[in-house]
Amino acid sequence: MVAIAIVYFSGQGHTHLMAESLAKGVEATGETAHLLRITGEQIVNGRWQ
Repeated sequence: MVAIAIVYFSGQGHTHLMAESLAKGVEATGETAHLLRITGEQIVNGRWQ
């Protein structure tokens, strides 16, 4: 089984909707998708900390 992590930042929810759609597509193939939403506080100097 393959597990795919989808890491994303969404300020107003648009990217969140895209990430959910991507996860549904992954799961439709029988694989596992893990959504990991990061917050602005976790981004330092343009990088995820």
